[in-house]
Amino acid sequence: FGPGVRRPFMMEASFGIGDNDKQIIDSDAGAMRLRGAIDRMDRYNDDLLVMDYKTGGTEIKREEMATGRNYQMLVYVMVARDLVNKYRLTIPNPPQRVRGGFFWHISNRKVSGVLNLADPQDMALVDSTEDRVVDIMQQAVVGKFGVAPSKPENGRCVRYCDYYRLCRLAMTKLDNR
Repeated sequence: FGPGVRRPFMMEASFGIGDNDKQIIDSDAGAMRLRGAIDRMDRYNDDLLVMDYKTGGTEIKREEMATGRNYQMLVYVMVARDLVNKYRLTIPNPPQRVRGGFFWHISNRKVSGVLNLADPQDMALVDSTEDRVVDIMQQAVVGKFGVAPSKPENGRCVRYCDYYRLCRLAMTKLDNR
């Protein structure tokens, strides 16, 4: 993110919890309430950086976010932008904008899944997050839960699924022998 001073600003920043802190996405299919907690937000000069701690060392690639396999950081950055607007009204010298976000893997001290909102592609990815989440919600409301894994591995949607033998993907693979 370049040179600058970075200091912790907020830890466990909750959203969507409590009457005064609702995060709602409205759509034709209804309203979806988002709730959770952002592990850490750092003040970086006049901006905010969103950080999510991961205990495992498996890298989360930006491509996983772009293809819709991992929305966590995208949602966190989207929510953090709303929080910045709220802070402008409630604290002195508030952060001016969200600069980006990343995952920090505690086990190996490595960073992955970096989003830098100075990059137009990353900004477009975050800007499209709400529309992408609404699309998933609309499909779920009408019962569309098709088996179409975007990256199957050895007959599983994800490599660590304990229940893959019950999955239609595994059954389809057996039928094609």
